[in-house]
Amino acid sequence: MPEHQVVETFREDGYTQFEKRSDRGTFLPYDSLWYTEPARMFMAFNPENKPIGVIGFAPLGKFAMGAGIHTRRPEGRGVGLMPILVEKLLQEKGNAKLFINFASRKAADYYRSVGFNDVDLENLPEDLPEQMKRELIQASQHPKLVEQLQKTMMYNVPQWVDTLKKGMSE
Repeated sequence: MPEHQVVETFREDGYTQFEKRSDRGTFLPYDSLWYTEPARMFMAFNPENKPIGVIGFAPLGKFAMGAGIHTRRPEGRGVGLMPILVEKLLQEKGNAKLFINFASRKAADYYRSVGFNDVDLENLPEDLPEQMKRELIQASQHPKLVEQLQKTMMYNVPQWVDTLKKGMSE
């Protein structure tokens, strides 16, 4: 779902604490790739169909940039939503190398616990777009930045795993 639709969905339900990346820009100028590339957002709803969380990323070729994670206050907090949202993110990103800038220590610690690693600014991929390289370095110098993490692992697609197992047994 597009980011503007996430904002509208929350607002239609009376919740105004979620903002588009360009409105909450923390680490970079508002015309940065991190805020201007279209994001794929995924919302979570409670059993009463109330929007309670969102996560997303902005794809850029074989790379992707984190577009944020947000849980509704207070309904989405402390109910185990972060693992569900992060699992969805990992399913959807495929094998794109995902880079995320964090302002929250709690969020960064959780992502690290599911296999995200530090971004090595000295050894960024050669084929990473130059603007993305510059912006990763620029964000790393921002005082509000807590961590920069990355993840490359492709999410295990059940059909692919079954095909692989079948091929190995033949």
